[in-house]
Amino acid sequence: MKLMNVEMETMLGQVQSVLGHVDKVGYVAARNTRILNTALTEYFQIKQELITKHGEKEIIDGEPTGRIVVTPKSEHFKEFEKEFSEIATIEHEVELMKLNYNEVIGILSGEEILKLDWMLEDDEGYPWRIYPIG
Repeated sequence: MKLMNVEMETMLGQVQSVLGHVDKVGYVAARNTRILNTALTEYFQIKQELITKHGEKEIIDGEPTGRIVVTPKSEHFKEFEKEFSEIATIEHEVELMKLNYNEVIGILSGEEILKLDWMLEDDEGYPWRIYPIG
């Protein structure tokens, strides 16, 4: 499956909610977490370097937190955004594990199924989606 770095980062966040499952769902979630983390190693490193380069010290209630952050209000946000978009949109192949929709009925909530549709497929190996005809 060919995905952009930013898409994989989103998937990594989505799969966290089912990592606690002690069943096949948890196993596939853990494997996909490892695959995504490995694929994103350099992306996360460069992203952190860009945050450090363009960010500002975070201050909450007048006290510094010790963290560096970049927000749209940051002085160098435009530069960060330009440099970050170059790495965020890089595509590469990853082979993620899939579960059949029938395997998660009664295990995952409807909300979880919708969130993890990229990790699910039907009996013929296709993600379930409604496609327009014609």
